[in-house]
Amino acid sequence: FADEKNATILVVDHDLLFLDYLSERLLVFTGKPSHAGQGFGPMVMEEGMNMFLQTVGITFRRDKDSGRPRANKIDSFLDREQKKQGRYYYS
Repeated sequence: FADEKNATILVVDHDLLFLDYLSERLLVFTGKPSHAGQGFGPMVMEEGMNMFLQTVGITFRRDKDSGRPRANKIDSFLDREQKKQGRYYYS
C-alpha cells in the first residue's frame, strides 16, 4: 500500500524478522520504559539494527543456502565472531 501511494508508514512491532522484511529505515529507542529514554534515527537498516541488536546481545546472519535471516545461537562461533567485529546484523 505504501509503495502504491508513495507514502511513508510507521510500524511498531517487536518481531525482528517481520521488521527486517518490512523496513528500509529504523528508529531505535533506548532507556527504561515509562521512566526515561532517548530516540535515535531514522537510520538505514544496517546501522539501526546493529545499534539495537548490540543492546540486546543478539546477532543475525543470512542463511547461506536460503538467504533467510537467522538469529545466531548465543555464544556460538558465528555469534562470537560477529560480536568481535561489531557487526551484529548480517556480517
